[in-house]
Amino acid sequence: MRTQLSRNKAEIVIVEEDLTKRHVLPNIVRELGGNLDLLILLHTVSSRASASDTMIVDKLRTNLEVNLLSSVRLVQEVLPLLAKSSEPRIMVSSALDAHVPMPMRSAYASSKAALAAFFQCFAVENPHIETQILVPGLINTPAMRREYDEEIVSKFSVNAESMAMEALQSEQAMVYLPWYGFIVHAFSQTFPNFVWRRIPELAPSK
Repeated sequence: MRTQLSRNKAEIVIVEEDLTKRHVLPNIVRELGGNLDLLILLHTVSSRASASDTMIVDKLRTNLEVNLLSSVRLVQEVLPLLAKSSEPRIMVSSALDAHVPMPMRSAYASSKAALAAFFQCFAVENPHIETQILVPGLINTPAMRREYDEEIVSKFSVNAESMAMEALQSEQAMVYLPWYGFIVHAFSQTFPNFVWRRIPELAPSK
């Protein structure tokens, strides 16, 4: 599905597609009309499974396909369009889970960590393209509401639109949303079990 908006003389194209279906990628490029200044990749899939679960490899494969490989393929398709821009920019959405260990999140966290690592390398190789890694915590979206209890959503989540505006205004290579996610990340490197043991309800319950 394609939605086209105009805001502040900028044309915004929102594309909702299953990016694991490779045949849709050329169609997306055609819909962009030959011009692209900013690409924001927000698509994701999230899985719950123990790291020792017999099905973890299948879940990991699914998470990697959606959260990493489909993003890489789309970026490859649109690189010629970004090359035409005077200020090309890419934003990809990793997750705080990639840096803060949580129970039942190994497949999702691994795929989001891989996404961040890939695009950090991409940024070094392509310094002419401003590349930003978004590291959101709990953002109030339909997917999050399916995964967490209502109390957790109201207590710990943040508004998706306000987070998007904060990200667009940031010039950091890695953007923590909200900003104190950086503190949580740094603290968890020394005390990896601290977050979920202090706030066990943050572990997905559905």
